[in-house]
Parts: sequence; C-alpha cells; structure tokens
Amino acid sequence: MKPNALCTLWKQQHKLMIKSSWTTTCDHTGDKLYQLAAMKFKGSVKDSREKLKKDYDELLEMMQTSFRNSQD
Repeated sequence: MKPNALCTLWKQQHKLMIKSSWTTTCDHTGDKLYQLAAMKFKGSVKDSREKLKKDYDELLEMMQTSFRNSQD
C-alpha cells in the first residue's frame, strides 16, 4: 500500500473514531449539559447561597458520573 493511501485510511478511521466518541459522549451527557446551561438562571434572590452551592455540587457529581459512564 502506498504511504499516501495508508495516511488517508488512517485519517478516515480517526475521524470515524472521534465522531463516534463525540456521539457517545453527547448521548450520555446531553441532559446534564442542558442542566448546566439552565443553572445561570438560578441566581435569584429567593435561593440561598448554600442551596445554589448544593445544586452546583450535585450537578457536578452527575456530570462526572455521566462522563465516566460514557467512556465505558
């Protein structure tokens, strides 16, 4: 096989692997990413600082778990 053909084949396989990895990650974490984006609206006066911190910590834990599960 020519070096250029081998390089092209490797690039195609690499693209497929990255696309597959990204798709898997999005499938596992899509709802968590939405929740993270929605957190910017939680800074209202009625929410205490402790409650906001608790919500952020819970979301962080869920996101870490989702990322770990997407790698399995």
